[in-house]
Amino acid sequence: MDTNLIEDKITSKTKAIMVVHLYGLPVNMDIIKNIADKHNLIIIEDSAESFGSEFKGKKVGTFGRVSTFSFYGNKTITTGEGGMIIFKSKKDYDKAKILRDHGMSPNKTYWHEFLGFNYRMTNLQASVGYAQLKKSNLIIEKKINLAQNYIRRLKKIDGIKFQQETDFNKNTYWLVTIIVEENKFGASRDSLMSFLKKNNIDSRPVFFPINLMPPYQKYNIGSFPASSHVSKNGLSLPSFPSLSNDKIKMICDLIIDYHNNPN
Repeated sequence: MDTNLIEDKITSKTKAIMVVHLYGLPVNMDIIKNIADKHNLIIIEDSAESFGSEFKGKKVGTFGRVSTFSFYGNKTITTGEGGMIIFKSKKDYDKAKILRDHGMSPNKTYWHEFLGFNYRMTNLQASVGYAQLKKSNLIIEKKINLAQNYIRRLKKIDGIKFQQETDFNKNTYWLVTIIVEENKFGASRDSLMSFLKKNNIDSRPVFFPINLMPPYQKYNIGSFPASSHVSKNGLSLPSFPSLSNDKIKMICDLIIDYHNNPN
């Protein structure tokens, strides 16, 4: 999302701004809050990839009326599957509890007031999450350290860009993600991925823009240059907390070698 373009997209039908703290980097919430207040909009935070990240010393997920987190197996902390929603309004919280439990009334057994879902977390998942939570600071510290290692080794390579840090952001680096600018790097993102794969290094492309997905194409109005650029050129490097410095050096050396000789 380009924060400079948000107001141009607001219409009489707009109800909320949903911000995604992508790959661990917080959105500038001052800008979002100012726009939301001006237009009387709800803020919803997607913090699935940014557990523990902070904007101006405040945790992501605490700015929105509703905020979501993911505890899927590849996230910063995990319960194996599922996630968490937090609320500022007790009314929203009470409604969500009903929807989570098949839409069943809390006051009348087997009476369904709403079309609901089965989104209940099991006690076993909760116990795994509790154990993960106790060591979450250590996991985040390891992720920050490995990201800084990548940045130190690759920041001077033409055509490789990292997420832009600021003095008031704390990025927890769910994944270390770069933009590969083909005209400067000398090769495309996809060719770099193939080269790394041939050398037994796995990597991931950035997600496709949602407006290209079949269920949403009928809502696709206009162009989305920012998300299109990131999707086409974004690459996530190995980022698991136990990744050693030697392995990071090996990965970076391969990327530098390919930059110097892409053929």
